[in-house]
Amino acid sequence: MNRPVKWRRILAELANGVTLDKFQAERIGDHSLATTISRIQREGVIVSRRLHEVTGYASCPAWVSQYWLDPIEREKALRILGTDGGRCD
Repeated sequence: MNRPVKWRRILAELANGVTLDKFQAERIGDHSLATTISRIQREGVIVSRRLHEVTGYASCPAWVSQYWLDPIEREKALRILGTDGGRCD
């Protein structure tokens, strides 16, 4: 079975309207989301971001980047992914 390349898997999530921060991405196998976002942007997709607060160590607040795609960028992402859903050969 072919597995999705990490950047394409994350791009597919974003193209489907999912917003991700590094903790959410960790649950789907991405241990370095900022690097993956950089890779996606090299493909010509502009990834929107903002800082948002999460509960961190010892219940103290922490700020992390949250990423998403605006509608036009989602269309670009879907064209890049084509019909393969982000799978590699």
